[in-house]
Amino acid sequence: MRRSLLFILLALTFHACSKEEAGLPSGDYFIFGYFYDCPAETCVEYFKMEGDKLFEDSKDEYPLFGLEPELEFKESTKTKWEMVNDLPDLIPSQLWESKEKVFGKPDFYNQGGLYVRVKQGNKEAYWFLDKDPSHVEETFRGFVQVLNSRLAMISD
Repeated sequence: MRRSLLFILLALTFHACSKEEAGLPSGDYFIFGYFYDCPAETCVEYFKMEGDKLFEDSKDEYPLFGLEPELEFKESTKTKWEMVNDLPDLIPSQLWESKEKVFGKPDFYNQGGLYVRVKQGNKEAYWFLDKDPSHVEETFRGFVQVLNSRLAMISD
């Protein structure tokens, strides 16, 4: 019994380490960020994960409702990538399955919004989510909370 438990723990440890260092498969990406309708540059922040790197958007463009923002990325730090590298795995399957692109009322009353764009293999999608978890379906609240907390950790 002890041997089995030890084997399982070792397998999980090695799996976690290898995933952390591997990054996203070639051609895949995960773009995520937040936006508020305000004049200050810090009201918009987007990041892109590609491979084992994190990039930060330098344009900080507010998205027009329902239209994706125009982005221009420069490389960020490995430390920040390590803080967010599991986010693509946290996307709820119901989000992929939904035909909707907007959840809640992103930045409708200056509470802010979240933007997520993903390419995983042959699947590609984007979504706008309310930054306030209480304004999205219960299924997505945990994902919104994690995005909010991770963005707070890596935003300057």
